[in-house]
Amino acid sequence: MSSSLRERKKQETRRHIAAVAARLFAERGFDAVTVDEIAQAADVSRKTVFNYFPTKEDLALDRAEDREAELVNLVRSRPPGVTLMRAFREDTLRSIRAVAESGGRLPDGGLLGLARSSPTLWRRALDVHARHEHILAKEIAELAGLPEWDPVARTVAHVLLGAKRSVRWECQRRLDAGEPPADVVKAVERDVYRIFDLLERGLGSYETGPRHDREASPGAPGGIGS
Repeated sequence: MSSSLRERKKQETRRHIAAVAARLFAERGFDAVTVDEIAQAADVSRKTVFNYFPTKEDLALDRAEDREAELVNLVRSRPPGVTLMRAFREDTLRSIRAVAESGGRLPDGGLLGLARSSPTLWRRALDVHARHEHILAKEIAELAGLPEWDPVARTVAHVLLGAKRSVRWECQRRLDAGEPPADVVKAVERDVYRIFDLLERGLGSYETGPRHDREASPGAPGGIGS
């Protein structure tokens, strides 16, 4: 078996196990499902599950690494003239609009609601969110020519991810209340525009690019637009 075929089969097995786990978690809740039950439903051994997912929490958060890559790409691949606020607004709108296409489920399969039902998973989800925030802040600072601990870059990253998470909470709240998915999308879209219009006025001048006036104005906050 070629290495590429072997890798493809490993990825298929990983996706299969994660999909089975997601279904069981959605049906019964995170804490009520055991790894042994997931292994049995996926027709693999318990050892195989742990080979792909070191902990049960990793099964629920299997897209965490993919999201890290998406965040980096979102910052780096913006077309010329597209601000961070606009890029994140469009990304947030895409995720919300997917609710109608999926019949009333957020793209992560309802992870938010699932995590809130389990203290253990909730703590792990917060750790993942903190890691995403660190990675985003580091990327923003790097492209702005600033040190990775720059407080302005960290603030911008915190606000951007916080805005997206607030929107997803509102979307999940409305879905849990039984509102039709199409109505939820329409209402939350308005929230997205309201939030990012506000952020654009306050943070829209923040750009990631070389600052030529830093030496001339050493007291000026780096990375803030002219």
